[in-house]
This record gives sequence, structure tokens and C-alpha cells, in this order.
Amino acid sequence: MWALAQRPQQPAALLLAEIHLQPGEALPRLPGYSRVFVAARPDGYGGVAILLADSWKVAAALWRSDAADGRLWVRVQGALPGGLPLFLGTAYLPPQGSPGCPEDVPAWFLRHADVLAEAEAAGAALHAMDANGRTASLPDWPDGDEDAGCPARRSSDTAAPNSHGRQLLSLCQSSAARICNGRVPGTTSDDATSFGSRGTGRAVVDYWLASASLLPRLPTMAVDSWGLAAQHSDHATLLLELAAPPAVQRDSTAQQEHTYAPPQQRQFELGTAEQLAAAVALLAGTQRQLDALAAAAESAASPAALEQLAAAFAELMVETLDGAGMRQRSSNGGAQRPHSLPRSLQRQYGIRDARRAQRNAVQQAAVAQQRGIGPEQQDAALRRERETYLDAVRRRQDREALAQLRTGSHWGAEETGRWTRRPREQRVCPHCHDGIEDAPHMLLTCPLYAPLRLNFPDLFAEPHPPNRFLRQKPCRLAAFAAACHQRWLTATVALPAVPP
Repeated sequence: MWALAQRPQQPAALLLAEIHLQPGEALPRLPGYSRVFVAARPDGYGGVAILLADSWKVAAALWRSDAADGRLWVRVQGALPGGLPLFLGTAYLPPQGSPGCPEDVPAWFLRHADVLAEAEAAGAALHAMDANGRTASLPDWPDGDEDAGCPARRSSDTAAPNSHGRQLLSLCQSSAARICNGRVPGTTSDDATSFGSRGTGRAVVDYWLASASLLPRLPTMAVDSWGLAAQHSDHATLLLELAAPPAVQRDSTAQQEHTYAPPQQRQFELGTAEQLAAAVALLAGTQRQLDALAAAAESAASPAALEQLAAAFAELMVETLDGAGMRQRSSNGGAQRPHSLPRSLQRQYGIRDARRAQRNAVQQAAVAQQRGIGPEQQDAALRRERETYLDAVRRRQDREALAQLRTGSHWGAEETGRWTRRPREQRVCPHCHDGIEDAPHMLLTCPLYAPLRLNFPDLFAEPHPPNRFLRQKPCRLAAFAAACHQRWLTATVALPAVPP
């Protein structure tokens, strides 16, 4: 069992595995936990559940449920600052060779990685897993990546990782998930989580896993081997504390009234009486336009519409100050930059972001014009959404390899031959001499990568044209692309030198 605490009185959430509910059987009710989410297998084997305390003042809804895979996720709103959603999950993977263990364990972890990537893209993930996998103290981040701010973990389970454990480490290395056991303060290297049916074993096979961004918000973790739950199970209870978001101080304004210093007054330089009269008339007209912008902002249906209104607001203020002949000055007599607005207003109306977006658009249009890209193509490029693999693939090497194949700026002869101005028809694959070494050739036909295709059968289950092949699951594609690049490097070193 896993327990998540955000209040000292009682756990905010209980996450259960191996509930073994038979068909038609309901999970026993626990006082104080009326929000119950269950994913029970039809055969009664395994099963998981999540119970949320009534005292935990958050909004929660079922997000993903897969009883056959033993996986359950709940979306929680209000547990993290800034409105960021927390995806709370639990999963149970039976031991290798047991009746409930899936036939294809790597595919089970791939499905879990896909769900985890969706959660990471929308918020932060915190999930508990009875993986029946030993991971020793091996790193759970990609080789060569600097995991800044993430301390190393230590485990007393010195046995070599089993197959489930190696798959779990691969899952963490391909995502932002990090193992909390032996890393979060409060846990020690001697905290075993499983003791076997006879109570004589000691292994670490149950885990709390958290997004790397959540680690600073996890002050303590404890492994309870003697509590009430442990008396009815051969597994310990893993208690994790999640720091509560900062409370809103309702009386903060009243408390600060005696110490609050008023902002510096600002003055404006004005000309003659005629200029003053013209400025007053212009400001009166501006007020009506500001009212119209405020009404449009209230009915705006998207962030893009709000950004456009913020840009219109900034442009209106600049035109008004220009037309009125006004120049802003600080109270100490020094002239400030013309048309400068308070930073609070700039943040409130998104003026800086709008100006930055406008500058970027102008720069992109200039570059596109130099490259001969027409206005219609420019508009299509600006409307294009950010590619999902840029956020879903956490490992840098995998992400770079996939990006190279997608953009055409890859390691193959089609691209490297362009650097030496070699004609395209001469950029033949040096490994099989059967066609130009471009991305489709390397991914789909070159025999050099045939063993790798056998390791990724899900990507080649059915034939895909090259453009649709690269639209499959991004994490798997990136792993395959990185493997291809590594094999190409190894094979290229053994090739004889080619004359220029």
C-alpha cells in the first residue's frame, strides 16, 4: 500500500495494489475516504484502487483506467501551486511467469510510458508501482544527461536487477519519472518494501515515482514495515509527503496597510494650453476604445484572442501618448522612456509577450523571404502547433536523433553529401549500395538496420509510407532513431575511406 500525505492528521490518498476483488465484489468502505476509484480485473487477480480523503480539499476525476493492465490514474486539481494538475496513479505488474503477468512485458511498459508522457505534457505525475522488479542502485536517468538537482539514490537491495527492474529503469530513462525510494529524505538504504510470503525475504520492488519537477515538493518519505497494513500483507506501506501549495492570505492587505509604501507618483510633461485641450480630447476618445477592448476581453474565447487584444491595448496606449504629446517622467525629475507602462499592467495584459511574438513573427517573415518562402507557406508554418515529440521524448539523444530524421538534417549520405556539393544521385548508401541514403532508406529498407527493426516490432506491425511512419508513438520512434544512429556510427567506422 502507498499513502500520500498533505496534512498531518491523515493521509490525503491511499493507493492499493493486489486488491483481488472477485466479480461482483465491492471494495470495503473506509471512513473518511468517500472518493474511491477502482480498476479490478475480471478474473479477480491483482487489481488496483485509489482512495482520496474527504479532508483533502481538491477536485478529482478519473483520468485513465485499464483493469487488464493493472493501471489506474486520477487527475487532481488543487494539490499543486499555479493551477498545475497532478496526475496520481498506481499500477501493479505481477511477477515474471505468474498467471497474471502479461505475455509481452516490454509492451506493458511502453503503454505505461505513453500514458506517463501524456500526464507529463499536461501537468506533473506522481504514481506508485508494485513492479516486482529489482533496480539495485542503478541510475534512473539517461546516460550522459546531467540530472541537475536530482540527488542519487541508494538501495539496500544489492541483488542484480531482474527483467522487470530493467524495464522500469528504461521507463524512467525515457521519461521524466524518478524513483523516490532512497532519494527523498526520510528513506534509508535499508528500507525494504517486500518480505516474501514467509516474511524471510528482503527486497525493494515497490516504488513511488515522481516527475523530476516534483522532487523539491517531496520533503519526506517513510517505509512502514510494522503498521496495520503490513500485518495483513507481505509488503510495507510507503508513505510519501507532498508539500501543500501556499495558502492564500485573506488578510494580507489589512496586515500590510501600516507598512505599505505608496508607489512613486508619475508626472507628464505638457505643452501649451491648446496642446492640453487636445490631449484631454484624445484621452476621452481613448477611454471609449479601452471600454470596447475590456468588453471584448471578457468574451474572448482563447488565449490567442487575449494576446491580440493585449497587443491592441499596447498600440492604443502608444498612439495616445504620441498624439497627446505626453512623455512620462518619474517623481525624481528624471525622464523615463516614452510610452512606458507599469510592469504590473504589462504582465496583466500580456504586452511583453505580445511584443516578443510580434518581433519573432517579423524576424521569421524576413528569413522566409530570404529563402523564397511565400506568404501562404509562412501562414501555414505559423499556424502549425508544436510537435508533440519535443515534449514527450525526455532523453536528449533520442529526441535529437528523431528530429534529425524528421527534418532531413541527418547523418546519412543524402545530407552529408550536400555539405561537399556531391550530386544527389551520387549520395548512395555506403552500407548496401542500393539507393540514396536518405531517411526513408535508413528507416525502412537498409539491411544495416534490419536487426533493430526486429527489436521494435510495434513500429513495423503494418506498412507505413515514410511520412506516416514518423507519426507513430514518439518515444518508441525516438528510441529506434537513436539506435539507428548508434549502429550507423559503429558500421561507418569500419568502412574504408571514400575519396571525395
